[in-house]
Amino acid sequence: INIDAALKGQRGNFSAKGTYGIEAGDLDLKADVSRLKLALLDPFMFGLIEESRGELTGDFRIKGTADAPLVDGALVLDSISTVLGISGVRYGVLKGKN
Repeated sequence: INIDAALKGQRGNFSAKGTYGIEAGDLDLKADVSRLKLALLDPFMFGLIEESRGELTGDFRIKGTADAPLVDGALVLDSISTVLGISGVRYGVLKGKN
């Protein structure tokens, strides 16, 4: 399957291009993130995180298989924080790069 996805708007930009082999489960995907609001993840992580704040920027590549993905790249974390649903405690990072 060829993948070419993009999310662009006031809450940041995300793009992903690459391939996924259904039969073998192999991945080759490149993603770029620009000032993406962490709060966009909240609905997809319902019950796990909430009230997320801050932004992510960077690029990374995912290769390997769906069972054993290999991720290479960097994400810059800018004033991010989120509340863990299980504890109700806010955790955060002011600035960071991974």
